[in-house]
Amino acid sequence: MIAAACIIANAAAQQLLNGKGPSVVGADFNNLVTHPEGHHFATAPYTQVPLEVHSLPPFQGFEALQLGDRSTLVSTHRALQRLRSLVDSWPDGVLVCDFESLHIYEWNTAARHLIDARGSAIEGSRLPQWLLSSDRRALQRRIRQDLAKQGDTLRHNLTLHNDTPVEITLVPMRDTDATSLIAVLRDRRPYLDHLHTVKRKLAKAEEMISQDALTGLLNRLGFEQAIEEFMVEARHDKPFALMIADIDHFKDINDTHGHQLGDEALKVVAARLAEQLRDDDAVARYGGEEFCILMAIPGTRVVDIAERMRHAVSATPIGLADGSRLTLTISIGATYYQPALSAEAMFERADAALYEAKEYGRNRTVMLQPLPVTAADEEE
Repeated sequence: MIAAACIIANAAAQQLLNGKGPSVVGADFNNLVTHPEGHHFATAPYTQVPLEVHSLPPFQGFEALQLGDRSTLVSTHRALQRLRSLVDSWPDGVLVCDFESLHIYEWNTAARHLIDARGSAIEGSRLPQWLLSSDRRALQRRIRQDLAKQGDTLRHNLTLHNDTPVEITLVPMRDTDATSLIAVLRDRRPYLDHLHTVKRKLAKAEEMISQDALTGLLNRLGFEQAIEEFMVEARHDKPFALMIADIDHFKDINDTHGHQLGDEALKVVAARLAEQLRDDDAVARYGGEEFCILMAIPGTRVVDIAERMRHAVSATPIGLADGSRLTLTISIGATYYQPALSAEAMFERADAALYEAKEYGRNRTVMLQPLPVTAADEEE
C-alpha cells in the first residue's frame, strides 16, 4: 500500500482516477484506488476503471507511479471467459489440438463424456487414439490428403474407441504462430435411434399395406410384389408353381350362416394353407374367397402339395350354433413356371385351371400341362 498524498498528476492520471471530479492532487492515493485484484492491479472507485500500476524510478525524491487503463484487457478477458463457458456448455464435444501432431490441449465437458476419459488422460494425447483403429487410419489420411491441401472444413462419420458413433467436423484455425485443429464431435446415437425407429415404422406401414387385415396373409398388392420376386428368381434357375384356391359354395355359406361365419371360414382356410408353406413360399388372399399360393418346388410335386392343402382344409370343419359342423372344401387350379410366360400369363393359366376344377364338380385340383414352346412364345 502506498501511504502518500499525490503531489503531481497529469491529465491522463486525473481522468483515470477521478474523471471530471475534483483534482486528485493532494488526495491520499489509497483513497483513490482499491487493490482487490493483486499488487500490480487496482480499480479507481470513482471512475470504476481497472488499472495496471507500475512503480517508476523516484523523481526528485518522490515515488512515481505509472497508471494504465486495463478496460480493454479486462473486457477481452471477460469475453474469453464467456466464450469458454459457452463452449463448455455446448452439447457437442469440442477438442482443440495441434494441426501437425494432433496432440490435444483444449476440450470441453461434452468431449470428455463422449470419449469417456478423465481430463488428465486427454491432455497431451493424440486425437486418433480415441478412435477405433480402422477409423484412425482413415481420419489421418483424410487430414493429410484433403484438409491439409484444401484447408477447408472436413466432415466425417466415425466411431470412438468406446463404440460411440460420432460425426466429426474438423476446422483448421490459423494464427501467426501456428495452426490448430478444432474437432467437433456430434453424438450420432440419437440420430441412428431415430432412423431405426423410422425404418421400423416404414417397414410396419409397408407390411400393413401389403397385408390382408382379416387373415393376416398377403393381400393382392403383396401377391403382385411376391410373384415379381419369384419371376426374377425363376430366371436364375429357381422355377416355381402358382396355385389359385377358391372356397367352394362360399356365397351359400354367407347367405345361410351370415358373414361372421363366412369370415371364420376365410380365416380357417388361410391358416390351413399357411401351415403347408415353407419360409420361402408365399400365400395371399387375392380377393373375396380366392387365395394365391407361390411355391418354389419341382413340377412333379405341385399336385401332391395342392392335394395336401385341399385335404387339410376339409379336415377342419367349423362348429355351428346348433351343434352341427360345417365342412369346408376348396378347389385348386395350378400351373408351373415356363421361361416364356409372364406373371400375368401364369395367373391366367392358373385361373383357367381353377375354372376347370369348378366345372368338374369342385373340391379337386387341376393342373394345366406345360405349353409347347411355340404356344408359350405366343402367350408371351
